[in-house]
Formats: sequence, structure tokens, C-alpha cells
Amino acid sequence: MTPDNPSRTLHTVSEACRRLSISRTQLWRLCKDGRLDKIKIGKAGVRITDASVSRFASLH
Repeated sequence: MTPDNPSRTLHTVSEACRRLSISRTQLWRLCKDGRLDKIKIGKAGVRITDASVSRFASLH
């Protein structure tokens, strides 16, 4: 399924780590530092925005 707005695509933590070839610890550090955007879903769910993953990947 192709989203209507790719900038709104969300990745699980595992998907984002795999796409960026980084560890979960490093991903959380990048979120804490504001270098990746995360969205909280419910009480425990977190998703990483595709736009921030793409932006980070293009810079590194």
C-alpha cells in the first residue's frame, strides 16, 4: 500500500534502526537529541517519522 502523503509514513523502532543501520540505543539517543522525530502512539507505542529517517540518512 502506498500512502497518500509519504512524509506522514511512520516506521517502527526496528524498521528505522534497520534502515539507518544503527542500534536501538543509538536511535533513542538521536530521538532524545532531536535529530529524529518520534510520535508516541498509545501508552507504549512509538513510531519514527519517515521524513526524519530520510533526512538523517541523507546527511550520514
